[in-house]
Amino acid sequence: MKKLLFATALVASAAAFADPTALNAISFEGYTAGATFANGATEKGEDGNNKSVGPYFYYDGEQDGSSVKAFGGENAVAPSITRPFYFASASPDANYLDLSTEGGILWRSINDISQTGQDPVVYGLGQGEAIAADGLYLDTLVQFTPTEDGGDPELGNEDKLAIWLSVNEGVTNLMVRAGYADAQGTFGKTNFVLTGVSVQAGQWYRLTVKAYENILKATIEGEPAELKYGAFSIFIDGTEMSAAGGYTLDSAWSSQLSELYLDGMASKIQAGSLFVSCVEGVPGEPSTLAGVGFKGSGALDDIVWTTEDPFANSPTPGGYSVEIGGSPVPITLSAEEVEALGDALFNAGITGTDLTTTAGVNAALATTIGSTGIPAWQAFFLGLPLTEAGLESFKITSIGFNEDGDVLVTLPASVTLLTGHGVNIVLSLQGSDDLSTWDALENATVTNNKPSFAAVEPGANETKKFYKVVVSFVQTPVVE
Repeated sequence: MKKLLFATALVASAAAFADPTALNAISFEGYTAGATFANGATEKGEDGNNKSVGPYFYYDGEQDGSSVKAFGGENAVAPSITRPFYFASASPDANYLDLSTEGGILWRSINDISQTGQDPVVYGLGQGEAIAADGLYLDTLVQFTPTEDGGDPELGNEDKLAIWLSVNEGVTNLMVRAGYADAQGTFGKTNFVLTGVSVQAGQWYRLTVKAYENILKATIEGEPAELKYGAFSIFIDGTEMSAAGGYTLDSAWSSQLSELYLDGMASKIQAGSLFVSCVEGVPGEPSTLAGVGFKGSGALDDIVWTTEDPFANSPTPGGYSVEIGGSPVPITLSAEEVEALGDALFNAGITGTDLTTTAGVNAALATTIGSTGIPAWQAFFLGLPLTEAGLESFKITSIGFNEDGDVLVTLPASVTLLTGHGVNIVLSLQGSDDLSTWDALENATVTNNKPSFAAVEPGANETKKFYKVVVSFVQTPVVE
């Protein structure tokens, strides 16, 4: 499984590091080019001096080829995105870790392994530590390199989560392997395609993973009262990622969600943004975490373990908002997306907008398109030209049948949804026999921001003659 980068949570750890804002953190400054972290190497502090404690790195394999490199030249370009909050005001950012694990796994533990009094080469990352009630966060910068064969990562029995970039038949997806339970309660592991931010190989992203101590209510019929079950939320550049198609547990559980899960967890499961641990809880034992493992090739910078919410002090970029149902909804737009909005306005002949201020951007987003009454932001979020003709282009491209007689409805190839910006976009396929009433058939699946409908099997005595796609916009649920 070459060229695989994945994050894994294990059972382990020791005493907490003394820093009040991070359990431990490293940005690879103060190291000379070529410095390595193989077992037995001395870890240096951010000032370049040898530490009196350590290590936090542990390599499980034959020979780790990972080493510190300086940005620029033939090496990776320095990140231009927001750094983890712990290093947000740090300067400079000159170095990174070039990852090349040569088939092994390079681990970054949460706590000082040597404080356990055990040899990490023999005992790995040590013994478990309970996750804080308010959560535990990994906050880091990564460049993903895709798997060559599009296959799954190999997880050990104690590995709780895996994240990797898959390229299969030309399709690139950020993937996560997590726990899954079907309607009968049978537990296993499965893969989810992550949506929210389209991730490409060789680009810097801020990866933040929040670990939850427990998602279950105190008592569940037939289960021990002390049973706890861990889970994770995944963020890319501050945007919470979700599973394509929603639901990270079988949708047949929907009627029981409020009975089974703590407040706030059910809605995250329905939205597909909560990923259950691959390791089932053990009655009487706390949910634990040890570290993160990196395998394959790629690039890393600013690895932070913290119990403080890394987004708590991060304002919404730009303070932008749109109106849904008569109420303002905060959204996020990058500088590049504001520039793209300006180009779209110019191409539509809409002039007089000022995109240098927050108020100006919000006014431009609210500009109605021609005589339609539709605000420009809705077309922009659908990837359409901001004109009446552009809106007209959003039509069903074709309706046909596959070899099984199922109905296939195709959307325009030009439609690319702007997702993960504070607004959820729902494309609903509906059918009618006579145009008097419409039946909802299915919602589109969004992969890499491209929506598509699965084949629809006609029901018994069904005579649908008409089909349409209904677009709705709703505010993305607030992260709890």
